[in-house]
Amino acid sequence: MNIFDAIRGRRSIRRYKREKVPLELIEQIIEAGQWAPTGKNLQYWKFIAVTDPCLMKMVKTVSPMLWGESPAAILICLDLKLTTPLLHEGVISSELAGFPAQNMMLAAHALGIGTCAIGGFNREAVKELLEDIRELKDRLEKLESDLKEVGR
Repeated sequence: MNIFDAIRGRRSIRRYKREKVPLELIEQIIEAGQWAPTGKNLQYWKFIAVTDPCLMKMVKTVSPMLWGESPAAILICLDLKLTTPLLHEGVISSELAGFPAQNMMLAAHALGIGTCAIGGFNREAVKELLEDIRELKDRLEKLESDLKEVGR
């Protein structure tokens, strides 16, 4: 698919197939986001792929504009320490997230995957959810390490 066909053909999809999105395709989509332009090449974003159905439900509870039953989501998180100078220059965070979002949506379309950009979410609740998940992951990694020590 050439770029102009992708631009003209991409649509916002809100009814999704129930099948899982292969990890290889999610990685390709995220890579497309990483190629998006940033001022001074700051790369002020992090991408978080959510594919676990339980986590998807949690994200959905704090994202009222996330309609349908999507099997996956890619969250674009901005590093506010890096973006604050840009915000003072009048650039808004949704514009900064828009560059990688557009790349990822076009890449997904080229791969045959429907997408929809979501702007309606509770930023603080999503941040807390991600912090809770990170803390749980750290605890599980420590527990795994401790169990390996005990098993020696």
